Amino acid sequence: MALSEIQNKSIEMLLQGTQQKDVAATLEVTPKTLQRWAKIPEYAARLNNDPIPQATQQATNTQYATEHKPLSRSAARDKELALLDTIQTNLENLLDKNSGDLRIIDRLLKVSERRSRLLGLEVKNMAVLEAAEILMSEGVITPRHAYIISQGIESIEGSLKDADSA
Repeated sequence: MALSEIQNKSIEMLLQGTQQKDVAATLEVTPKTLQRWAKIPEYAARLNNDPIPQATQQATNTQYATEHKPLSRSAARDKELALLDTIQTNLENLLDKNSGDLRIIDRLLKVSERRSRLLGLEVKNMAVLEAAEILMSEGVITPRHAYIISQGIESIEGSLKDADSA
């Protein structure tokens, strides 16, 4: 069964992180309709085959395969840093395969932000390109990934200029 245009649009919005209630309102369907669509095998397969959550889930499963024991604060921090490293590696591998996917870049930046908060290196109100420069200089991302980020931003800026002139 082929999915309808509205079903495909709902999948795109959900994969971009839009909340289900907002997707329903935008597409003028009920949240119940989205839940019903999620039971359609083709719909569920497209929704569940998004590589970003899979990369995150794979890292989480690997990291927490052992039994949980109460951890000290520093041990919990170290464990979360190790998990973030694994997630980052998985996302970088995805970025190598899908170099233009801004969702992967966004997720990489979120992982880096979380790592910065854990390490007490939080910087407020930084432009994305400045953040990418710092991350590259610290060895968190490669120059290739910084280049991909800058190209993505230039593409977005161009699209916004085109939309303004239309």
